[in-house]
Amino acid sequence: MNKTRPPHPIAVAIVVLGMGGLSALTLWSLADGPTWGLDVVVTTVSLVAALAQLWWPTSGALAATLLAALSPVATPAATMGALQVAQRRRFPVAAAVAAAGVAARPC
Repeated sequence: MNKTRPPHPIAVAIVVLGMGGLSALTLWSLADGPTWGLDVVVTTVSLVAALAQLWWPTSGALAATLLAALSPVATPAATMGALQVAQRRRFPVAAAVAAAGVAARPC
């Protein structure tokens, strides 16, 4: 049985601060864009997806990848998700998540 351990509180804080900072920098660089309201919403939801990756790496990474297809502010969370899946899941699952990330990126 594959039990998931609860993440350490320091790991949660690092995710919130790290992903929040990277997403805020990306949002700040897009401040004059026409979709700024959408970017703010995607930033918030991508932070939730980044936290979900601590418990459910595959689901959280796929959610962040879908958000990154909508707005570039979710790219840090999607990238962290791909790394989490690569570390914690078998290769076929990691390759599928990586392929979804490549397919979701705009050209």
